[in-house]
Amino acid sequence: MTTPLIIFSIILSAICAGFITLFLKAFYEKPFVKSLIFKGIASACFVILGAVTCFTGEISATKLLIFIGLCFGFVGDEVIHLCQAFPEKDSLAFIGGGLFFLVGHLLYIPALLSLGGVNWISVLISFALILALSLAYAGRRRFLRGKMKLPLTLYLGIVGFMACVAIGAFTERLTVGTGLFAVGGLLFALSDNILFAYKMGEKPRFIQNVLLHAAYYLAQILIAWSLAYL
Repeated sequence: MTTPLIIFSIILSAICAGFITLFLKAFYEKPFVKSLIFKGIASACFVILGAVTCFTGEISATKLLIFIGLCFGFVGDEVIHLCQAFPEKDSLAFIGGGLFFLVGHLLYIPALLSLGGVNWISVLISFALILALSLAYAGRRRFLRGKMKLPLTLYLGIVGFMACVAIGAFTERLTVGTGLFAVGGLLFALSDNILFAYKMGEKPRFIQNVLLHAAYYLAQILIAWSLAYL
């Protein structure tokens, strides 16, 4: 990664952090249009960063799959936020956005596997741990219930598995790229758990919204950065 690219990536990451701060302020104060614009710009930052790191230097199928996954995350982000403008379509927007994110996670898995193997012992151990923690958190926040219990459980299982494959790729290869992706994958799983607790759990609090967005955007930025080293 060249010095100009590092500087550009740092600046773009800082811009992303600034706009997500503006988004959270607007979200709290309720002006929907402003919050949608700010969120869109913040999300565009990690897509632009992913495009630059993906198409600078040697292009590979691995990088392309990850970049496409970032793009699906951008769309899913905006679709989920639209539910604030149309409360009567809240469930539809939430499910639709979740499907875009699901496709992104499913693209990340073969991209990581294509790097040349993973440590499956690390994958299985970390998956058992993450799944146990997710279910314990879900039980405490009471968001896995009703007709959404099965799809939410499956979704959390897939995002958790993606994170664990990233861990397995890192323990197998021990590179900067796989390390950045592994941390990003874990933060992704964390943000989704907090999101479900915030949207469907009991007594949602604004601090949950802050935490889930902090974890989510850091995850996407780290995944975009990882492309420069894969």
